[in-house]
Amino acid sequence: MPTTTAPAPGGLISVPGNTLFARAVAGRRMFWPGKLDQPHALHYLPDLARALVNPVVLQASPAP
Repeated sequence: MPTTTAPAPGGLISVPGNTLFARAVAGRRMFWPGKLDQPHALHYLPDLARALVNPVVLQASPAP
């Protein structure tokens, strides 16, 4: 499966980047790896957890 390498928190591979967005911008038909009527997520769980926890930790930290 083709992938796009792009900077991301904790990861470098973006399936939607090449299969959805890049193809749409190029005027090509988009591709989704799986059935569209099945549940799916476009996030990596550790990245999502970090994104949810970091603001709470920063808010609880005393200002310098």
